[in-house]
Amino acid sequence: MSAGLSNPRRSVNICIAGLAIGAAALAWGLWSMDGGEDAPAGIAVAVGLLFCIVFPMFLFNFLWAVRLTDAMQRGEDVIARWTVPPQTLEEFRADEAESKKQGRPNDWKVPKKIPPEGLDVIFSPSAVMIGDTFFGLSRAGLARFSGVQAVPGNPLSLGFGMVMTTGRATSSGGARITTQRSELRVPVARTASAEASKVIAHYTAVTTGQTVARPGFWALRLKIGLWAAAIAATTGIVGFALRGLNDQLANIPLVMAIAGTMFTLGGLLIAAIAALIQRAERTDRTRR
Repeated sequence: MSAGLSNPRRSVNICIAGLAIGAAALAWGLWSMDGGEDAPAGIAVAVGLLFCIVFPMFLFNFLWAVRLTDAMQRGEDVIARWTVPPQTLEEFRADEAESKKQGRPNDWKVPKKIPPEGLDVIFSPSAVMIGDTFFGLSRAGLARFSGVQAVPGNPLSLGFGMVMTTGRATSSGGARITTQRSELRVPVARTASAEASKVIAHYTAVTTGQTVARPGFWALRLKIGLWAAAIAATTGIVGFALRGLNDQLANIPLVMAIAGTMFTLGGLLIAAIAALIQRAERTDRTRR
């Protein structure tokens, strides 16, 4: 189930705060290690490293989402846009309650408090914004859409079949890949039937491989992953080379070695995922 991303700018601020806390914990831990406080300092270093590794990974994606949503709101690269009035949204909410009873929940939830001016719906070639909630619409990746159709109702909505692939650890120490399917239904203003048809035509073309929604998207991530892995590997190698000077350098070489190794693995993982998705996209287009 894809919950969407509400207010990506707030998520960026959270990541920056987490990164700052991690850096502070790492600095305090290194300083305390030099003063002989090994146990709490070691915990601080471990937590600081974890924060400094995890939060930048999320920060990169949230910054991309902020950049994309800002461009969409400015009208850049928009394929369709409409405003759903409050009364229409209330009618859509009533329809959604019936759909939920039938076992067809919607990934997007109508907000409890609807703005008096209604909610803007903005479609780009690879995403949709409903109010301030952002959903990526890619044909490849861990979260993707499988098709689009008009969903009859009062009012009409656009239904996207959503697919999310996740990995879960098993009790035997292995991993199990699971696929979750859901539906994203986007309300259509009664005056926007022509705009809705444009959306269906575009995403149908994406589904059939006639159009590539985000050319170069995964190629860029492949380059970023490889560059990150190269820089981290260099940092780790320097750390290992200086490991004999840990006491004199306040354990900085140790941190460089550990962080370099972890960031190298993370960069290679990002590059591997991007390469696999690129290959899947090319294979999909060839078959069609």
